[in-house]
Amino acid sequence: MPRRFVDLSIYLENDVISDPVPFGPKIQYHKHADTAGQIAGFFPGLKKEDLPDGAGWDGAWPYANLGVLAAFAIGLVVTLVARRSAVRRQEAGAA
Repeated sequence: MPRRFVDLSIYLENDVISDPVPFGPKIQYHKHADTAGQIAGFFPGLKKEDLPDGAGWDGAWPYANLGVLAAFAIGLVVTLVARRSAVRRQEAGAA
């Protein structure tokens, strides 16, 4: 039986409810002129005047929120608990 791929993803946007309210994406939009100082931090000695038109990076910057961090923590704990017996067997065999 052939497998079928179903894409359930949606775009991340601030105005579209994609997750429960406290766990939704938080995207900040920045203009070139606003981020020149951030680029200078990556390159010692670089000044805003050294950049083309004094402009920095542009775009949408999504940030990890509480939902992402909670999912990571839960996944880590579940993995550690589920694999505990396998680790004990490996340690007992190595001794």
